[in-house]
Amino acid sequence: MIPLYWLIGIMPLERHDLWGHELIGTFTVMKLLGLAVFVYALCRAAVNGRLPSFRSAIARGFLVFLAVLCVNYTFHTSSVPLEAYSQVISIAAFFVSMIILVDSRARLHRCLLAAMAAVAFVSLHEIREWYLYGFGQQLFNFRPSGMMESNYYALITGLWIPLGFIWSVNRGRPRWERIFCLGCLLLTLVGTLLASSRGGFLGLSVAFLFLLCQSPHRARNIAFAGLLIVPGALWFPGSPLHRLSDPTYSDRGGEEARLVAWRAGARMISEHPWIGVGLHNFRLRMPDYVNDNESIVSLAHNTYIELTAEVGILGGISFIAVLGIAFSRVSRVRHRAIVCRNQYLSNTALGLQAGLISYAITAAFLTAWWDKMTWLLIFSCICLEYTTRCRMRNHSATEEDSDLTGSGNPQPDLAGSAVGRH
Repeated sequence: MIPLYWLIGIMPLERHDLWGHELIGTFTVMKLLGLAVFVYALCRAAVNGRLPSFRSAIARGFLVFLAVLCVNYTFHTSSVPLEAYSQVISIAAFFVSMIILVDSRARLHRCLLAAMAAVAFVSLHEIREWYLYGFGQQLFNFRPSGMMESNYYALITGLWIPLGFIWSVNRGRPRWERIFCLGCLLLTLVGTLLASSRGGFLGLSVAFLFLLCQSPHRARNIAFAGLLIVPGALWFPGSPLHRLSDPTYSDRGGEEARLVAWRAGARMISEHPWIGVGLHNFRLRMPDYVNDNESIVSLAHNTYIELTAEVGILGGISFIAVLGIAFSRVSRVRHRAIVCRNQYLSNTALGLQAGLISYAITAAFLTAWWDKMTWLLIFSCICLEYTTRCRMRNHSATEEDSDLTGSGNPQPDLAGSAVGRH
């Protein structure tokens, strides 16, 4: 399992000199590690004599989305090279690896901790870059983008900050784990502030509102969350809050560029509603769908518009369906956990739900259907459902908690925060 945790830990480091180093063409060291994990998963399944299960509605939804992408390729074999589907292949391989290897709650727990560590580590790169080239030059509106482009960085942090927040205040967890989660949370919040992504800030804000609405002690939790977020957002001149309230000339230019791309995407969808223009062809075909006085050529800066424009309405709907199904199924797990008085499971499910909300909003402002940290969260939802289904039927909360703590006592609430209502 160590290679899987290792892969998760380096997943955001695609621009890293070592992990992003290209061995053959676009085949990087990270992809080599992913291939090794995939082969290991297949070997383990063969040894155990168990094929991966696709009973989860989330898994079936993902397979439908994958099938739509594959069928769409047959309509664009001349305009879309097979190499353009390398991301699809790697996501599918990662899916198989996750559902085979993550077959217990303890392993899922370690995967989620590895994801938090991954975003904290890449946050160190973002903070260091800002210190060297922003703070040192008094350029407070400098946005780090060396290891990850700032908007994509904000996207992945929004996925995992809610879970880190919940676990850091869970008095039922070991002290070292709470300190670890709190450290990851603080680093990630600082990095998110420096990234200054308006879309990421909106997604994260709605995710936190969702968390706080589930809490029976809203005033206290709003105060705690406010202490973490508001001071920096108000003090830092380049914060996303300042960019929203007082946009600069370049900010307004970015807004106009997005509107141009969205209009072009709408025209592509209207002309090619069922098969689209081909995966990864949006930027290439965009000049054919803009007005004569518009010379902008870019991505759609909207996951839903670009995916629908490239692979058709069925592709866009199936992707949205995966997000919706994942949210719904995790909500069901959370409801059962509350009935069983299992606070760990209910808190984990709530954190994953909030991460999905953050992604769903942030993805409306950039193209990121292929982001592997997003698929990690979605596949974690599948594993959460798998590893709790049988036990939750018997309402065995004591057995659930003993997996990780070695104790037969149910875990207490999150310091009275983030959970307690369905």
